[in-house]
Amino acid sequence: MEDPGNVVKGAFAPGGLATTYEAHFQDNQLQRINEQRKTADGAAAGGEYSFYGARLMQYQGVALQSDARLELKFDMQGSVTAANSSAGKVSDEEISGIRNRAQMLRSHAVARRGTQGHAG
Repeated sequence: MEDPGNVVKGAFAPGGLATTYEAHFQDNQLQRINEQRKTADGAAAGGEYSFYGARLMQYQGVALQSDARLELKFDMQGSVTAANSSAGKVSDEEISGIRNRAQMLRSHAVARRGTQGHAG
C-alpha cells in the first residue's frame, strides 16, 4: 500500500485548462502524475506522466489537441522513442505540448510537496 505522505494532490490551470492531479513520489523522487483536465469544449480528459528523476519518460492518455489516445515514450536524453496515437501520426506540436505540460505539472507538484513537507 502506498504511503499517503507520498501522494500530493493539486489543482491549477496551466495553459488555461482546469486541471486536478495526483503526484506519486517514492524516496523523495517523483514517479508519476495522474492528471484530469477539462478540454476547451468542457469535456474531461486525462493522462499519466511517468518520470525518472526530472525526466519525462512516458505519457499515456488523451491528446491535448484532440480526443485521440496517445502513448509517448522518451529516452534519457529526451528523444522520442515511440509515438503512437489512435488518430495516426503524432504531431511535433502535440509532443511539445505534452512535454511542456509535464514540466508545468512536475514543477507544481514538487513545489506543493515542499510546502506540505514544511507544514507539519
